[in-house]
Amino acid sequence: MWIIRDEQLAVFERAEEERFLAEAAAAVRRDGALADDDLEEPELRRRVRIAFARARAWGFEARRDLVAFITMMVALGPNFDRRLPFSRILGRDLPAAVRMDMLLGETHLLEWQRVLNAGEDDPWPADEPSPGEA
Repeated sequence: MWIIRDEQLAVFERAEEERFLAEAAAAVRRDGALADDDLEEPELRRRVRIAFARARAWGFEARRDLVAFITMMVALGPNFDRRLPFSRILGRDLPAAVRMDMLLGETHLLEWQRVLNAGEDDPWPADEPSPGEA
């Protein structure tokens, strides 16, 4: 029988996380979520990592929900989740999948545009989450 130590498991988990983050960055670029098509890959990856950490802080764990949150944050700005109506939905005591469905389905187009406009001047954090935070 094989025994996998915690240290070995951590290496596997980190490698899987890196694969997921690369896939999420590709999805963001492919789906047209970038306001700046010229954004260089290292900066996109940094923003995806920051968004991933924030998504996890909100309790999102499913790949679908993580990619959706990351895409929203990259498209709308680093503080979109602190603005209404998003903050109200995210703060509800509901399962993560239900909150994501509400974000995707119950948010009016004008609210998206308002948050997008408000987030244009929001700077992205200078530091990236350390390993284990993202």
